[in-house]
Amino acid sequence: MACSPQDVWEAYTSPEKFCQFFAPEGLSIPLESVVLEVRVGGRFECDMVFDETGVVNENKGILTAVEEPNLLVGEERSIGFRSTQRFLSDSGGTLISIDQEGLPAELATDPEVHEASVRVTASLADFWALKPKIGPVNKVGAEPNL
Repeated sequence: MACSPQDVWEAYTSPEKFCQFFAPEGLSIPLESVVLEVRVGGRFECDMVFDETGVVNENKGILTAVEEPNLLVGEERSIGFRSTQRFLSDSGGTLISIDQEGLPAELATDPEVHEASVRVTASLADFWALKPKIGPVNKVGAEPNL
């Protein structure tokens, strides 16, 4: 991504920016549903609304690691899910690395889920109107490592 890790950090930690890029195609995130308490133990919440049906998928987790501007780790402990976002300086821009653990098996093996993660990162690039430099979506797996 042709911007600094701090720019990416601000997009991930500002509700007004977050709701503009984080939902995959076909979904939206209402600003009023976003809660980002950017500290260890802080809440991470947002509703993803399916555009065609209006069905709401609630996402509620806790941030377990916060290192501005390079690392956010959130967990939805009720389902054993953990997502780690790293924003790493790379050749004058930022490489975004995403590790997801504890996805249900049917999601972990679904290529559409993998592609949705890549599209979220591309949406962030679109948000900044920049060409994306996307790293791999690492370690998408069904086994929790909490």
